[in-house]
Parts: sequence; structure tokens; C-alpha cells
Amino acid sequence: DERPAGPNLAELVALRMGQLEEDLQLAPPQLPAWNVFRERVQRLLDDRRRSPRSAVAEATAPQRLDAIADAARNRLAGVEDVVDAGKALYAQLTPEQRAVADRRLALPLATLAGSDPRMDDRGVPGGRPPEARANSPATPRP
Repeated sequence: DERPAGPNLAELVALRMGQLEEDLQLAPPQLPAWNVFRERVQRLLDDRRRSPRSAVAEATAPQRLDAIADAARNRLAGVEDVVDAGKALYAQLTPEQRAVADRRLALPLATLAGSDPRMDDRGVPGGRPPEARANSPATPRP
């Protein structure tokens, strides 16, 4: 793989969260809701990093399948926690702040969920937008 190394997922999420916090220019009464949102994004990131990989090598196929399902359920619960916190924060924003949030509040979660169109398949910034991928010829698999 000859692509240059970019920021890792944790760095990218932290960068997006920092930029969002700065651009929202939160007032003191809004900080508790922001802190909950930030903590839940961080918890989801931590859960993603902790996913069990070592014990899976010795597991049977049914145990591996169960582990995959358990991890997916845990991720979904974490995503729902972030969504709830994001909606609670959004409800406290001014119209000017909502204009920023409408463009950027979901980016950290999209990055963690792997649905950020600005990321490639490995979670590295610089991926082509979906429309570019859809219109490019398929690359043959070895």
C-alpha cells in the first residue's frame, strides 16, 4: 500500500470535535450538553478500539459469529447514545449555531461509523466521494 499515512481515526475524530466545538462558540449553559456529546463520541471510539481480536483466534466458528453480532449490537447502542446526545445538544443551539451543526455535527459519528464519504475504505482521509467511486470502472480483484 503506497498511500501516505494520514491521521489515525482517533486523531481525526478529535480534530473534528475540536473544530466543531470552536466553530459552535458554545455559551456556558450549552457546555453540559456538549460535554455529554463529546463523552459519548469518545466512549464509542474507545469501544471500537477495544473490540476483542485476540481471543477470536482460538474461538469456534459459532463463537466468532456470536462475537461479531455482540460487537455490532454494542456499536449500535453506542451510536444511539451519540445520536441522543447530539439531538439534545442541537436543541440548545441558537439558529446560527444550528447552521454550523447542520453541516458538521454528524461528522465525528460518520467517521466512526465508516460512512464519511471523505474517508477511504480503511478510514483514511482522502477517499474519493461516492459519486466518483460509482462512476469509475471496477478494478479487477486478484
